[in-house]
Amino acid sequence: STGRRQRQMCIRDRDYVRAHLGGGSYRVTGREAGTIPLFGRPPAAAVGSVIPIGTRAGMVKASTGYGFARIQRHSAAIAARLIRGRGPAGAAPVQRWHRALDGALLRVVRDDPAGALDVLTALFAQNPADRILAFLDEDARLRSQVQLYATLPLPPFAHAHLRAVLGPPTLARRSATISARAVPDGTASDL
Repeated sequence: STGRRQRQMCIRDRDYVRAHLGGGSYRVTGREAGTIPLFGRPPAAAVGSVIPIGTRAGMVKASTGYGFARIQRHSAAIAARLIRGRGPAGAAPVQRWHRALDGALLRVVRDDPAGALDVLTALFAQNPADRILAFLDEDARLRSQVQLYATLPLPPFAHAHLRAVLGPPTLARRSATISARAVPDGTASDL
């Protein structure tokens, strides 16, 4: 129930203040709650001089709900374009590679929950915190990313990452993968 959750939060807050801030007296003056939309859809497009920022610009990382670093980079990119006399609509700080990684993790969670548990367990058990945080913040250098990937169980993550990078098979790719069909006489025929 909501009331029980609020009481638990009050207890947790009180315990935190006592443990980390010396336990002096304090008063809660307000609480904040909300939801973060976690979806992997493309960002909204600019309309005229109105450009999307934050969540509408696709700056919330769908796999984690974290958006602060992306939003800061996006804001800096917008400001830099404006300073150079260019329109802000072209500022796009999120790289395709990072969107593909995010999409891969979401695919593993959706399509292979057991594989997702294996990926996340390996991620947090076999990597130092600074490497994980740099990876999640999209600040990891290539070498660090390779070191991190080397700790992950490859089948679920690699398959999902390839699908995220390449997208779903198109009709042309699907038909190209079917190169021959058996005919009644037992020979093969090109399609």
